[in-house]
Amino acid sequence: EISACLVGSEMCIRDRHTLHIPQYTLNSYTIQNMIFLCPLLQSLHINTIVHISESILQEFLQNHPMLEDLRFNNTGQLSNIIIHTIHSYCKNIHTLYISQCTTTTDQSLLTLLYKLSHLRNLDLTGYGFTNQETIIEIAKLPLTTLRLKQCSRLSYKIFPKFCQYLTKILILSLEDCNINDIGLYAISTYCLQLQHLNIAYCYEISDLGIISIACLLYTSDAADDMQC
Repeated sequence: EISACLVGSEMCIRDRHTLHIPQYTLNSYTIQNMIFLCPLLQSLHINTIVHISESILQEFLQNHPMLEDLRFNNTGQLSNIIIHTIHSYCKNIHTLYISQCTTTTDQSLLTLLYKLSHLRNLDLTGYGFTNQETIIEIAKLPLTTLRLKQCSRLSYKIFPKFCQYLTKILILSLEDCNINDIGLYAISTYCLQLQHLNIAYCYEISDLGIISIACLLYTSDAADDMQC
């Protein structure tokens, strides 16, 4: 069974498969120790990488090819070099969270996502897309979970095209995104396997948009599991 622990003091964690690292314990020294203490690591959740040197984080990723679940929250300094290291060494990742990332280019991000053939769950909360076509390319991936909270580039103008590729999506989070009733109609038209939808703080949605989702609820086999 996968275990979870916090790295705050020296402890025997050699057989641990999951690590949750809070901000106050995070530094390059901690990461260096993890390279040797966690050779079987499959899941890593880091709250911030501000205090980790790029070279140490790169070395850590190079030494953990078994990683399947990688989550960076508040990663304002996640560079293209680290992105390249992930797709070069961590090819088994099925869950990737890159939250509040402001330094990675769209092209580098797409290169990473294309190379992660096992990727099914993606969270890009607050990601600063520079090109709307990047969002379309992401929708083409075989994802079952996609979270794009606070994605200002995801506008109602491209949303119908975006949804055309989400035919297999099960969980979709669009909290605080610039979508309207047209967007909800596109969801109800194309996302027929949807089980969970988050549209909190989407203030341009009216009752008519909610009705279109209600129709999907009524006709979907997964209606009992749908949440809005």
